[in-house]
Formats: sequence, C-alpha cells, structure tokens
Amino acid sequence: MKSYKIQFNPDDLRADSNPAGKAIFDTLTDFMKQLTLSSTFLVLSTSAAFAHGIFRVGQDAQSMGIAGINIVAADTPTNAMTGNPAGLASQDGAVQGTVVITGYSGEFSNAANTNSPLRNPVTPYGSAAATYRLEDNPDITLGMSLAPDALARGYWRFNDSGATNYGYTDHDSRLITYRLAFGAGWQATEDFSVGATAGVTYNDNYLKAPYTFQNAGALTGAKVLLDLETDGFGPSFSLGANYDVTEWASIGFRYMSPTWLYTDGSATGFNPGTGAFSYDAKVDQQLPQRIGIAFAVEPADWLSLFFQADWVDYAGAYDTLNIELTNGSNPGGPLPAAFNETSPLSWESVWVFAVGAEVDITDDLVWSVGYTYGESPVPDSTLTPMTAAITEQTITTGLSYRWDSIEVAIAYQYDIPNTQTTNSSILLSGEYQNSSTKLEGHTGAVSLTWYY
Repeated sequence: MKSYKIQFNPDDLRADSNPAGKAIFDTLTDFMKQLTLSSTFLVLSTSAAFAHGIFRVGQDAQSMGIAGINIVAADTPTNAMTGNPAGLASQDGAVQGTVVITGYSGEFSNAANTNSPLRNPVTPYGSAAATYRLEDNPDITLGMSLAPDALARGYWRFNDSGATNYGYTDHDSRLITYRLAFGAGWQATEDFSVGATAGVTYNDNYLKAPYTFQNAGALTGAKVLLDLETDGFGPSFSLGANYDVTEWASIGFRYMSPTWLYTDGSATGFNPGTGAFSYDAKVDQQLPQRIGIAFAVEPADWLSLFFQADWVDYAGAYDTLNIELTNGSNPGGPLPAAFNETSPLSWESVWVFAVGAEVDITDDLVWSVGYTYGESPVPDSTLTPMTAAITEQTITTGLSYRWDSIEVAIAYQYDIPNTQTTNSSILLSGEYQNSSTKLEGHTGAVSLTWYY
C-alpha cells in the first residue's frame, strides 16, 4: 500500500530556532511531563514490548478483552478517543479510568550468551478519558483523553562481545509516548457518524548500552558505552467514521496520522580510546500512521462478532534512527565537536488482524474473547534485544458488568512466545550475528466507567 504523509517541519518550533519556539517547546514539554507523571498511571518504566510492534492491543479493559478491537466497538470514552472518534457521537457523558499491569519474559542468545533473561519488572500504567454531550446540540459529543500512544522497553544484562568488549553490562532501551487529545463526534444521520481528534504527545527516549556508531563519518565502527536520553513532544490527529448498514451490522473506518516527534537531551559515554564525552542530542522521529477498517455483526441478541484490520506504516517511520550530536565535550580526546549518527532500522509495514466476540451472559454481564495476529515489523538484519518488539499473536478475554451508572471491566491478554533469529546482521560490530531473541507476555487490566 502506498504511504501518504502530511509534511510537518519540527524546526519551526524547535527550542533553538527562535525565542517563541523555545518558550512553546519548554512550556509544552514541562506540561506534558508533569501531567504524565502526576497522573500516577506511568510508574517506574514501561514493559518489554507490545504485540505487533510498539502499539497496544487495546487501551481499556473492554477493548483489550476483544483483541484490541476499537473501531466498531468504540462505545467507551477511551475506545472512541484512541480508536475511532466517530464512536463519541453515540455516547452521553462519561468518565473512565484504566489501570494496566503487564510483565514480559524473554531470552537472548549469541556466541557469548546462552538464554540471558529479560529483566523488566512487572509494571503498572494506565489511561483516562471523558465525554460530554452538548445540551444545545445533542448530535455532537466532545471528548478528551490521556493515554499512551506507544510504549516499549527492553532491559537486558548480558555479556557484551565484539572487537571492543565491555563485558557483562546493561543493555537498556525505553520509548514512552503519552498523548493528551481532544475530540468531537457528530451524529450526521441516524445511521452515520463521523469524528476527529487532535492531540499533543509527550515522548521520552532512553538508551543505555554498548553502542557501535553505524554511520557517523570518521567515527563509524567505533564502540562506546552510551547513555542517551531525549524528550519532547509532537502533534497528531485522527479521523473516523461509522455506518450502521442494518440493525444488526455496522462498518467502521479510521485514519491515525503520524505523530511528528522531535526531542532534545544529552548523550554521555566512554570509550577506552577516546575517553569520556558528552554532547547535546537531538532525535527526530515519527510514530507510524495507521489505517483501519472493522465490521460488527449481531447474529443473535446475545452475541456480537467483530473483525478488524489495521495497516501500520512502520516502513515510513522506522527506516533509520537519526541522532544529531552537538556541543561536544571531550577534553584531550579526538572526538569532533559535532556530528550526526544514522543507524539502520529497516522496519517493515505490517497488517494486523483481529477477531473477537462478546456474549451477553445477562443483561448486565458481558464476556468477551479475541485473537489478534500481525507479523513482526522488525527485520532479522537489524534485530537486537533492545528493539525486539517481535511478539505476533495475542489471545484475550474479559468480563464487564454494568450496575446502574457504573461499569467495571477486567481483561487478560497473553502474548504467545515468539523467537526471532538473526543469521546475518547488517549492524557493525558483529555481536548480533547468529543470535536469537525470545519474548512472551502477560497483561491484565481493570477499567472503571461512570456514566452521568
């Protein structure tokens, strides 16, 4: 499928471009950081990875129970704001909060390591959303949400190998993105609704590991102990539509734009040949654009069936990782004052498919099940334990109970173990040649929704 992108120039707001840009950058970055941390939903760190790349399999317990399907099942505030904003149109006022606990296990093996384990802790995080139907125009419902766009972490400790060998050391990487969004849904006709959201995403990137410069001029091939951290923010938007074909069948569509992220921070490290160093660091990247379609049918009053397909443009977003290093400090050493590093990623765009079902056990109690599949977007040639977002299959189940104006939902997801092997790595240094990485995961969630 051809990729269509809207161009956005982050340099227009970059902190070092102009005084107005610096004020906006500093204010928004601090606001999003404090809002994310003070919400108590993001605690300590994120989990190892999520199925089918870096994106969640659902955001609240209702969608998580049916394999993340949230285009035609967007009947909660969180589902509508993060899945299909057209779902806002069918909702009255509500407030929803979700807490998720996830844990991953994994193993890494190469010539110097045998089944070295992943060391990620079991970690909680979450999301919140609210909706409000306009009294003067009841065909329009407004919404807002704070939820993770994408979360990924790989924390390993194993024996570093290669020409420059740092021995038994940490290999730790982290990607955190939390999006504050505002949206609206419009019930255009009795059977057709549309919606849109716009938001700003706070992004934190972190890498602490032995790192070999892949494309950095004279430094290409040099291996250092690197500690890199940058943070910042970026805009995005989403569009959605929903059409009730009959009383028992509906179809939904959504488009989620890329999130244009630009971040600033620092890079420090050490190399036996060059000594200690420090730089100002800038990392520009995107979260992939996504296009999805879904169907829902009700063959019986007590049964709903769902199918969803999403195309995720990883190839357009994660071809390379570009790092700009400036204002270098390397007293007495040979490192340049500034240079750019371009590391190959070569991720592949993928289709993610999900099927699910909801069974009305009683008028108030609903049981859900689901299954989702999507090939790993990470190619064997650039795979490392830090980028191992490789799980491909997830099975899910959940329960929800409605009592008057309160709904409580729980969900469980199991990411089936997947092993990916690199026989021919294109990364310099060679330690990932003939290596393998295995991951599996467990996730539980609780959502509480108050309808007012």
